[in-house]
Amino acid sequence: MKPAAYILLFILLRCTADTVSQNTLQKDIRYCQRVVRLGDIVPDSMTLHGSQQGTAVKGKYAYMLRHGGECVVIDICKGQLKSVYQLPENTSHCNNANFGNRYHGKPLLYVSDCYNEKMCRVYAVSPEKAQLVQKIYYRSSCFPVAHDWCVDTRNKYIYVYGGKTGDTLYLKQFHLPPVNEKEVILTDEHVISTIPVTCVSIPQGSKIKRGCIFLPDGNQKEKMFLHIIQLATRQKIRTIYLDEISCEPEGVDIKGKWLYISFHTPEFKDNTLYKFKIKRLYR
Repeated sequence: MKPAAYILLFILLRCTADTVSQNTLQKDIRYCQRVVRLGDIVPDSMTLHGSQQGTAVKGKYAYMLRHGGECVVIDICKGQLKSVYQLPENTSHCNNANFGNRYHGKPLLYVSDCYNEKMCRVYAVSPEKAQLVQKIYYRSSCFPVAHDWCVDTRNKYIYVYGGKTGDTLYLKQFHLPPVNEKEVILTDEHVISTIPVTCVSIPQGSKIKRGCIFLPDGNQKEKMFLHIIQLATRQKIRTIYLDEISCEPEGVDIKGKWLYISFHTPEFKDNTLYKFKIKRLYR
């Protein structure tokens, strides 16, 4: 028999959490590890500003973004703080962050603004600084809220994820704009497809990997989940229940055998990054 650490983490469950027992919740998160708690690595003399929001992982670093545009870079191999810097021209909510391709040798980080204009800022980043290289807008008369932007780098698409909280949410698919276009305005005429998302109540971040989109959902006042939807079939294939972590899920990313989720708490020192060890995510 294979070691427990390598057994299948994800089990097929309904989107409705009311009927889920405490034992089922424990099974879903049994194989997770806390990567870091910010209070354990941030010096007492330092104060982080804004709330924990989107997170993306590149190499050995996690880029944990905060409301207001602050970027906290963590060495996830050593569990140490690498740097803290302000994203240029960004005081937004930073609800989501995805890595894309490279620009002049540096990885591109797509950062969502869901509070102001329907906008995505694209940065060429390193662990020490970021350079703003592109702004992408979505202007629509029929799409009320863009919660975040999600990049499918392999297939060269970008998705706007949003709608009114409490109603059906939607993923709207576009071709990924070339990064040499410094400002891009997308409209309804550019939409390739629209995918309804009916299982998410309180949208958080998003991540596309191998034909699936991963959607954290909920906050500490509600139930909390990670939903997995297959883009080709538009069907939800798994739900991970996160209630036992007792923190609001925010950013999500996947690197190798690990799925990372950042969690928000009112006190920044209690903000955490967890990783879930998985043998496979897809059937």
